[in-house]
Amino acid sequence: MNSKLSNALNEHLPKLKSHAVAMTRDPNDADDIVQECVKRAIMYIHDGSQIRNMQAYLFMILNNVYMDELSRRKKCGTTVDIETMENSISSPPSQIPHMECLDLSRAFAQLSPDQRKVVQLVSVNGMSYRAAAKQLHVPIGTVMSRLNRARAALRERLA
Repeated sequence: MNSKLSNALNEHLPKLKSHAVAMTRDPNDADDIVQECVKRAIMYIHDGSQIRNMQAYLFMILNNVYMDELSRRKKCGTTVDIETMENSISSPPSQIPHMECLDLSRAFAQLSPDQRKVVQLVSVNGMSYRAAAKQLHVPIGTVMSRLNRARAALRERLA
C-alpha cells in the first residue's frame, strides 16, 4: 500500500467510524464494518490518485459493507442462547391462573356475608384491622376472628 493511500485512509478513518456507529448503533459492529471497508479499499484501490473524491468512495464502500452484513444476517437468522430458547418454548398453560381465580371466586362466594366483608376490607382493600372494625362497627377482636375463620375456610376449600 502506498503512503498516499495510507494517508487518505488515516484521514477519513474517524469519519468512517462515526458513520458506522450511527448505522449499526453498536461500536463493536462498527469496528468490524470499518475494518472490512478498509480491507476492501486496500484491495481495490491500487493508486489513490485514481479516485477523485476519496471520502465519497470510502463511504460508498462502507455502506456496501453494511448492506452486505445486513443481508448476511437476514439469511442466517438470529442467534439465540439455548437457555433463552428453552424458556421461550416451554411456557405454563395459560388457563391455570384463570381456573385458580375461578376457584377462589367460588370459595369466596361461599363465605358468610360478614366474613366476605372483612376479607374485602382487610385483604383486598388493604385496610387496617382498626379501620375495618370502625367501618363495620364491631370490636377489633371480632374483625381478627372473622378474618381468621374466613382465611381458614378459603384454604380448606382451595386445598
